[in-house]
Amino acid sequence: MAERFRKLKQELREMVNVLSWSPVGGRQARFLSSRSAQARLRAESGQNLAAQVGLPNLREFVLGRYIVLYAHTETEMVLLALKHRGN
Repeated sequence: MAERFRKLKQELREMVNVLSWSPVGGRQARFLSSRSAQARLRAESGQNLAAQVGLPNLREFVLGRYIVLYAHTETEMVLLALKHRGN
């Protein structure tokens, strides 16, 4: 478990490095276009988090088994959530 956590931390550092050069490097947050009631609630929650930090754009970055949700502008980025995708 400690090794997996170390690897995840390294991947997060690399992701931040990539996104510091190009904040749009991740994909559009897929849950924003979902139509189910649960997805709409998640989208609203994500948009509220982005609004709280004053960064309007939501994107996702895939790191192996994880999806990182982040908000950004052209010059700033804030990591909002880390979700495990399962097996």
